[in-house]
Amino acid sequence: MAAFRNLAMQPVVPLSLASIHSFAKGIPAVKAAGLSQKFLLEQLPIRHAIAAQDLLESTGMDLPGSDRLLLRYKALIDSYQKHHSDVGSSASQDEVGLSEAFAKVAGANLEGLEQDVSYLETQLRGGVNTAAVQSLMQNTHTHLIATRLLVGQHNNLVRQAQQPSERAPSVVANLTVPEIVDLCQHTAEDCRAFCVEKYGEAPEVRVCGPARPPQGSTRSLVVEAHAHYILMELLKNAMRAELELWGQDVADAPPITVVVSSKDNELGIRVSDAGGGIPAHRRPFVWNWFYSTAPQSEPTYTYSKNFGAPFTGYGMGLAMARTFARVAGGSMSIRVLPGHGTDAYVWMNRLGTHEIDT
Repeated sequence: MAAFRNLAMQPVVPLSLASIHSFAKGIPAVKAAGLSQKFLLEQLPIRHAIAAQDLLESTGMDLPGSDRLLLRYKALIDSYQKHHSDVGSSASQDEVGLSEAFAKVAGANLEGLEQDVSYLETQLRGGVNTAAVQSLMQNTHTHLIATRLLVGQHNNLVRQAQQPSERAPSVVANLTVPEIVDLCQHTAEDCRAFCVEKYGEAPEVRVCGPARPPQGSTRSLVVEAHAHYILMELLKNAMRAELELWGQDVADAPPITVVVSSKDNELGIRVSDAGGGIPAHRRPFVWNWFYSTAPQSEPTYTYSKNFGAPFTGYGMGLAMARTFARVAGGSMSIRVLPGHGTDAYVWMNRLGTHEIDT
């Protein structure tokens, strides 16, 4: 559509974890919330138009669910442009009230976008899995992640403006290596509890920092929810592998190990298991959207080990985890020692300066 194409040609402000973390720092909270609203009203329509244009150019309207997502992008753009016009003509001087009203609009729009991306996934799952589908999923989720970060940061700034005496946290945290180790430890505990709920037992997990403490500044810009997701997926895969290989003797299996380290501009995490390793014929596909070796299952709410969400099986976990790592300027890789186990590596840009794709 010409409307998407023309809007997508407008200049887009580069976005990174560092720029989100530092946005409007050092200025009064009310002014910061107002600046955030102005920024999003200008930038979100452009970003949605770029995503829509990418959808049209890469797949046209041939994929099931793509037409609904395209209509959603148009509705979002119309919504923000209308709100921009309403704000411009408003006589209200209540900056906090205007920012809060926009937060509600942005939140509702984000929820609608999430629903249509989820619908797209249900339509594509089990269908023809081409390179175009893989690219579409990668680009769509990167756009959704960036939108979540922007809207989430605006919500935090609005809360700060409403209650200046309380410090609202940024969606991007500035963590030391010990704090990241603690995050990994809590995630490991969550995963073990989930595994016990589903299987009655879980392998042991050991979490540690680098063997030699890093020199100088060790703080890293991290989206904690993203780090939790990445590690949760790696641990679920590691636990499932050890349970399948060791069975009732899983208590005798070597513990799954998680190591956190940092050097120069990089933050790294390694997860190692003794689950026998990923078979060679499956390794090329582990990063693909919709690829899973676990039996497909749907949530059930009868009393059984399948109560609630499944432990594995949707085929989204590793692909989404790598997307989170890429948003942070890094990526993920896997190394297999056949017959022994798998080492999964995550690395991210510690400074958060990597530009997030639109």
